[in-house]
Amino acid sequence: QAEFGTRAFYLAQHIFLSLVGGLLCWRVGWLTSPGYSTFYRLPFPHPLLEEGLDRAFYQLQVGAHGESTFVLLRTVLRAGGRKQRMMLTHHAVTLFLIVASWRNGLQEVGCVMFWLHDASDIGIDALKLMAAWGTAELPALVVALVYLTTSVLWIGLRCVYLPLHVLCPGWRKLYDTCVVLNPFTDRAEDHAL
Repeated sequence: QAEFGTRAFYLAQHIFLSLVGGLLCWRVGWLTSPGYSTFYRLPFPHPLLEEGLDRAFYQLQVGAHGESTFVLLRTVLRAGGRKQRMMLTHHAVTLFLIVASWRNGLQEVGCVMFWLHDASDIGIDALKLMAAWGTAELPALVVALVYLTTSVLWIGLRCVYLPLHVLCPGWRKLYDTCVVLNPFTDRAEDHAL
């Protein structure tokens, strides 16, 4: 009963955060390019929000990740949960990255990463919820559909969209910055903006 309630809570949390983050990022054009409905626009730099919605979303994310980190820490301290230590480390690093991205002015990339993280975790939470319910009691078609949906979501968002939308443009921007700022290069085209 308690395990099922916990899983249902985290599923609802990830759905809520995905909706809020997706609407926020979509509204300001961080997920698409002007005139197109595909996901290929470079993630930065674009204008940040004036209304402070990105700040509110960051605070919401800090609260969600802080709560789950403290729950995992409590589990590790009480039961010595070896399997939970990796997740505890994951959430601690996530909290660090949230603060670091905010402090370094990377709110746009941070908000897109939150959305990607939360949206791809919905399927994982659904699988954990099914396990807590007891997959033997569920129709095989339902189990198969949840597994298939989870696989497509996770692979699509974390293995396709993340590299194409955030990592490749980020590495390109880093490369461009290093070439432009490199005092040892003598090629004129390297200095062109």
